[in-house]
Amino acid sequence: MKNAINYFYNLEVSDIYHIDDNYKFKIGNDYYILLLLKYPQPLEKIYQLSSTLYQHGIYNHQIILNKEGQLTTMINEKTYLLLWYYQEMKENITLDSIVTFSQQNFSFLENHFMEWDNLWASKIDYFEYQMSECKQKYPLLKDSINYFIGIAETGISLFRFNKREYNNVGITHNRVNPQDTIFDLYNPLTFVIDIKVRDTAEYFKACFLEEDVFLKITSYIKNANLDNYELLMFYIRFFYPSFYFDIYEKIMAQEVEEKEILVAIQKAKDYEMLLKKLYQFISQYIVLPDIEWIKKM
Repeated sequence: MKNAINYFYNLEVSDIYHIDDNYKFKIGNDYYILLLLKYPQPLEKIYQLSSTLYQHGIYNHQIILNKEGQLTTMINEKTYLLLWYYQEMKENITLDSIVTFSQQNFSFLENHFMEWDNLWASKIDYFEYQMSECKQKYPLLKDSINYFIGIAETGISLFRFNKREYNNVGITHNRVNPQDTIFDLYNPLTFVIDIKVRDTAEYFKACFLEEDVFLKITSYIKNANLDNYELLMFYIRFFYPSFYFDIYEKIMAQEVEEKEILVAIQKAKDYEMLLKKLYQFISQYIVLPDIEWIKKM
């Protein structure tokens, strides 16, 4: 791989580390990682966004073009992309690091019309199709998925009723998990232009399976200085139970065994209670839509 990096990027590498299909190396004070791209991504848009952010003083890892001016490089019939970063970032993310990231000045970004409803609906349609094809193979998924789809459908309805263009967007991420590192937080391949509460909601949902997050959420709400729309969107985001669907997708991709879904299934009633407690708490700040099944709990 050293020879390939030298040939395609004109970089002389002495030591290189092969980690999870990727290659890390350092030249002087500069850090690099050659990432294996496992699925298609809109790389031109990502590159433009990353460069724009950097020009406005928003640090993020920079994509390095190869000697032919291309974003990706084929090496041994695999597609790679090279990122530059300025220091090691091995620490796990925290709520504070997520909030700090979100508080940067993103005012130069254009207004954005969020499409959570369409994204969630498309995913649900695909999940239902998958289950119709292989429900006998996955009995735990077959018996549980409709429950979590029902929660998500409430979220879709809530979002569509309150959907509008929003002019206070920022950079968020596809997913945020407590196992992620600071490196992941500043990786432009994970960036999504969206309302800033997307990341904190996803973080709390990811933490839900490991701990009681209610008090941490209420503390965040008290101190985050959210406007009414942000607070409403923060709550609606909880109606897409990504802690279940993310495991579901890993099972369908045969990355984990089906039994891994049990941890999400066993927490279903706890999640219902979390939604109810959040409804009661957030209602002290804003008027929330009527959600009959939440109010009847």
